[in-house]
Amino acid sequence: MIKINQDQDFKLFDDKKGLKRIEIKEWHIETCKKPILSAKEMDELNEQIKPPSMPEMIFGNSYMRFTHVQSGFTLNLSAKDALAQWRWKESNVKVAHAEQWAKSRSAEAKSLGENIDWTFTTYYSGTIYSSPDAITKDPVIKDESEDEIKDEEKEGEELTVGKPVLTKDRIDLNKLRVQEPILFSEEMVLFQDELADNGDSILNARLRVMPSGFYCLMQFWLRVDDVLFRVHETRIHQEFDKPYLLRERQVKEETYEEMRNAGKLPKDPSQLAQPMVIVPLLNVKKVASDKIRIA
Repeated sequence: MIKINQDQDFKLFDDKKGLKRIEIKEWHIETCKKPILSAKEMDELNEQIKPPSMPEMIFGNSYMRFTHVQSGFTLNLSAKDALAQWRWKESNVKVAHAEQWAKSRSAEAKSLGENIDWTFTTYYSGTIYSSPDAITKDPVIKDESEDEIKDEEKEGEELTVGKPVLTKDRIDLNKLRVQEPILFSEEMVLFQDELADNGDSILNARLRVMPSGFYCLMQFWLRVDDVLFRVHETRIHQEFDKPYLLRERQVKEETYEEMRNAGKLPKDPSQLAQPMVIVPLLNVKKVASDKIRIA
């Protein structure tokens, strides 16, 4: 079904089977929400990325996709690509829970035990397609402090379409607080695991499109009971009157002990599993921002 709004010059599409799209300005913004992968699809994904285990729920056919029609630039958010960037050989959560998790998983996971990252931590920030023939994977956040991040953008330099360039520019959250009509919105879970009843590992994404532009937040949330909280956030903002978008990435992490010592740990145990309560309390460890030319 297609709905055309001639007053505001945009088109809405909804196939009633999970696929939705808005066509506005030079953009086609598409979302697809599908059920969790079947056993056969899980086996196929295992063959592709060959991990020792997989999250309990993977919405591998769901995605958010942002395509600039004129240039062909496309930014895609998907569970499959996020898990492909899961560095499962790099564990830094060596606690008793890891062994318990391994016992509930594959034979390979059992043999590796706590020597793998059993939390499904991913630094994924989207997959960029600068043209139909060129596919590039985004870099992970490097171990840089805010002061160490260099602005590679040179005055007068022409940015290459689709190439992320580190910048000191930041998304203006005050602009996003300005009340505007929401023309299109969606939110979805990409993968989720309860870590053998020892916490939560969730990757989700939320999107809204306004007359001035679009804004997306993809968030990886990790809670390991009595051990730590970890959050990776990727914010994407494009103002329709600008030839680029900004993508800002943040890492937040604190242990339960650090939160407790700082008096930040909620007294209500039910709030420990609520990202909306915990995330604002966490210290920011790393920040990086990219400017990506789209035209």
